[in-house]
Amino acid sequence: MGADHGGSERPGAIRDTRYGKADVSVYRTYARPLSGLAPIPESAFVGCDNTLFACDVDVEVFGEHFLPAYTEGDNSTVVATDTMKNFVHLKALEYNGATLEGMLSFVGRELLRTYPAMESLRLRGRELPFARASVPNRDGFGPSGVLFERQRGDYAIATVDLRRDGSGVTIADHQCGRHGLQLIKITGSAFARFARDAYTTLPEVIDRPLFIYLDVEWQYADPNDAFARSEEMWRYVAAEQVGDVVRAVFHEFVSMSIQHLVHEMGQRLLARFTELAQVSFEAQNRLWDTAGVSEADPRGEGVYRPAPTVWEHRPHACPILRDPARSRHDGVGASVARRSPTRLLRHALVREHSAADVARIEDRWRWHAPCSPGAKSRSSWGAAAEQGGRQCPGDGGSGVGRYWRWPA
Repeated sequence: MGADHGGSERPGAIRDTRYGKADVSVYRTYARPLSGLAPIPESAFVGCDNTLFACDVDVEVFGEHFLPAYTEGDNSTVVATDTMKNFVHLKALEYNGATLEGMLSFVGRELLRTYPAMESLRLRGRELPFARASVPNRDGFGPSGVLFERQRGDYAIATVDLRRDGSGVTIADHQCGRHGLQLIKITGSAFARFARDAYTTLPEVIDRPLFIYLDVEWQYADPNDAFARSEEMWRYVAAEQVGDVVRAVFHEFVSMSIQHLVHEMGQRLLARFTELAQVSFEAQNRLWDTAGVSEADPRGEGVYRPAPTVWEHRPHACPILRDPARSRHDGVGASVARRSPTRLLRHALVREHSAADVARIEDRWRWHAPCSPGAKSRSSWGAAAEQGGRQCPGDGGSGVGRYWRWPA
């Protein structure tokens, strides 16, 4: 192939160059166990043995040194994507850490050290969750030591951007997350007192089921906390714990809308994990239409069916919190697009409090037994479930608000 002849007479100009390898599957056995995490009251997760550490990895590289491959067909500086795949596999074996973020950072730094033509790169990782299979043993049943089964539920994700900085490598950007949550709450959610006009046909509901698809993402105030060393793992926020916090809030909180719910989830996450600077959500409301309600059942349980899939777009403003000193952006926004039966919502919160305010913020989220404002032990949440419910705004007197938090 010849050179890119014609110079300025050619209409196209290259703005940037990038290429890479997607879906590199990594199955690492007997990786370093994940331990040293700070426990939280919403989650039983404090680590895992990492006997099977599995993920899919995408590698995307950037650099002007690759321009001749586009303009002249000169591949002398091009690192073949098959080479990238082999590199990821072998470096994943060398990785001595315990987290998805740490592995991506390690592989990325090794790529930049090995291939000078790469100016910067982006690595994305998606956890492939496996759990120990339950098998017979002398006590009945227990987890297998050698057999694992794939889990099709929620999973961790991470993105790491690295670039050269003089003779070293720096973290240009990062994103962590928990994707694929699918949660149904059969009572204790509402949608009422919304704007009504001649176009409104949706009835108000003070107690309804709520079925959501949810992706949660976050960023650290100090990106290095995402890649904490083994002796500093208490600063690391595990995706499993984030998922459990989200479930706990959904379980206990009487929401007036899905917007209300995800905002409360974000506030809890920022209060619980002081290392985080920002959390964001992408949520879908998958609630069904009611096809019928049992008159014989005093609880009024319904049978539901999917509603027609007709697109309807409605802009919606969500409350946003931001800290100019800690945010990478001048501002953040949120919008929602609605589809029946799928309603899509995006929402982001940026920490507005400093670390010095942590104790005061966190105290708002201590678990309280209903009707007992003096009970401030975090471990009291179990007792709260055994006591009477406290009526909350929008619960219609049903008592479903028994886990409603006490105001600060």
